[in-house]
Amino acid sequence: MMPDQLYRQGCEAYTAMNYVRAEACFRQCLEQFPDNADLRNALGSVLEAQGLLDEASQNLALACQLRPDCAVFHYNFANLLRRQHKRKEAEEAYISALQINSELSEALHGLGSIYLEAGKLEPAEACLQRAVQISPTYIPALYDFGQLRQRLGDPAGAELWYSRCIENDPQHLPALNALGLLRLSQNSVKDARRLFEQALAADPGYLLSRCNLAVLDTWCGRLEEAIGAFNEALELAPCDADLHFNLSLALLAVGNFEDGWREHEWRFLKSNPVAVHHEQIPRWQGESLLGKTILVHAEQGYGDSLQFVRYVQMLAQGGATVLVEGQDRNITPLLSTAGGVSVAVNRGEPLPVSPDFQLPMMSLAAALGKRGWPPPAPPYLYPPSEKTAYWRERISFLQGLKVGIAWAGRPEHQNDTNRSLTPELCNPFAKLEGISWVSLQFGPHCPQPISVPFLDLADSVSDFCDSASLISALDLVITVDSAIVHLAGALGVPAWLLLPWNPDWRWMHNRQDSVWYPSVKIYRQPCPDSWSEVISRVVCDLGGILK
Repeated sequence: MMPDQLYRQGCEAYTAMNYVRAEACFRQCLEQFPDNADLRNALGSVLEAQGLLDEASQNLALACQLRPDCAVFHYNFANLLRRQHKRKEAEEAYISALQINSELSEALHGLGSIYLEAGKLEPAEACLQRAVQISPTYIPALYDFGQLRQRLGDPAGAELWYSRCIENDPQHLPALNALGLLRLSQNSVKDARRLFEQALAADPGYLLSRCNLAVLDTWCGRLEEAIGAFNEALELAPCDADLHFNLSLALLAVGNFEDGWREHEWRFLKSNPVAVHHEQIPRWQGESLLGKTILVHAEQGYGDSLQFVRYVQMLAQGGATVLVEGQDRNITPLLSTAGGVSVAVNRGEPLPVSPDFQLPMMSLAAALGKRGWPPPAPPYLYPPSEKTAYWRERISFLQGLKVGIAWAGRPEHQNDTNRSLTPELCNPFAKLEGISWVSLQFGPHCPQPISVPFLDLADSVSDFCDSASLISALDLVITVDSAIVHLAGALGVPAWLLLPWNPDWRWMHNRQDSVWYPSVKIYRQPCPDSWSEVISRVVCDLGGILK
């Protein structure tokens, strides 16, 4: 058979995804023409399709050497290098392709996509914009341009480009999923659900939209449906850490703590994993702690540490010497007051002794098993008595009901748009008489002051011991879902929690009380953008207290 016939057969086999046949054809041709650039490029492509990346790379590199003036060869080589996670080399290969053909939209997109991954948004925008100018219907570029606009804080622009992508391909799964997430972030629940379902109608096995639809059900309180959906998805991908982790949140929200804690351990393996610390120390697996030393270390936010440090006393009751590692000097002194803590240090500081075991703080409940439920009851944090006396004296001049208020959390929190109040939402509080308001907004991210006339003591609060002492001197705390509610709850101080429509797992669903903090009363948003209704209920209940 003539080489040109073999070559055509190889190309036809490649198009039909018969890669073994295609490889055989191209290799037979190369026996006669080992320096043919087209054959080297073709063989490299078919080897790449089979996952034989190293040999594919050798052939594509050789094709570029044999035909240095062929932009497509450099482009193909760049794609392979990118797949091999050789970002710098891939960038150079894309640039080589564009030096030969500056109008090659695929190479412009590839280079722009690399810049986007690296966070180089300005050159990414230049490349992607030129790519869509040249090829207005080139879907990968349309999608990445949407990703870029979203990274630049332009949700309207992102929506425009995702929509253009879907207009050209109604079954483009990444665009459907990304637009669904964008609409969900804007609290357009029905639109988000429709988009996720559209993606799943196109491909029932598309895990990202399966997971996001189940997350949406979790947020909406459709917990049994969510749990069922996560379990069905896990049958398709039993080792998908994101599915396991999100399943844990739904299980914990319905009070299935045994299964929930087990699934929650997948948080260290998910796509945005929780950082792992102290791996060199053996992890505690429930062995006897009599005469042993165990390090319990903070892993995530302040609120998590305030909630779970309560379990340390149970380790100490088992005969352990317990070291606690807090996030930083803001919280560690207060954590040291929890029952059972022998020594507390800040993260990064040398440990005073070499522990026998270690455990992340949020794994305590899982490790303790049935002994960990119900959890140790508040109060379990005890700020220094001298600080408590100081803060009681500091606010002793206030008249009426002393109410602390925290209307916003950290702006970096992924759900902060929903959980925090805007200043104008607090206006109804200002009409109440007989209340002395005290601000509980601390730290470098204090938001714009609300209209309520409050006493602001933030300049005198240096850490959580000060915050705890101040809260202990109040009659009531009203707060959004931030570390303040955990602090008040851990101290046993009455607190009213203003909760968004998509609550965190620990507040569960459809209840006004907290299984973690008996002193906390919950006021829930019935649906997105319904804070006014929540505030009205709080004002009404405050009025009842003041009568």
